[in-house]
Amino acid sequence: MKHIHILSQQSFVQYKEVIGLIDLYNSDQTTVDIYTGNKHLVLQRDELSIPNIEAIEKELDRNDELKQLAFEHNIIEIHNQDSMQSYLGYVSFYN
Repeated sequence: MKHIHILSQQSFVQYKEVIGLIDLYNSDQTTVDIYTGNKHLVLQRDELSIPNIEAIEKELDRNDELKQLAFEHNIIEIHNQDSMQSYLGYVSFYN
């Protein structure tokens, strides 16, 4: 099982039902670039909203391209989370 840790929540924006990553380097412009993993959109800044953490996590669970893009740009970390049974087996092996 994999656990996703969001390092930069402010990098995520929402346009209607679409969640994507915003190009933070153009913060003074009225139009912004949004990347959804498989699409590139150019939108007006005032058309965007900030998604809540649950919506971001849900989108990352279903959108592998967005997850990969966020990982490559150090916006998220992905950790392997082993089951309790494998952890207990590991501990008992070394004790």
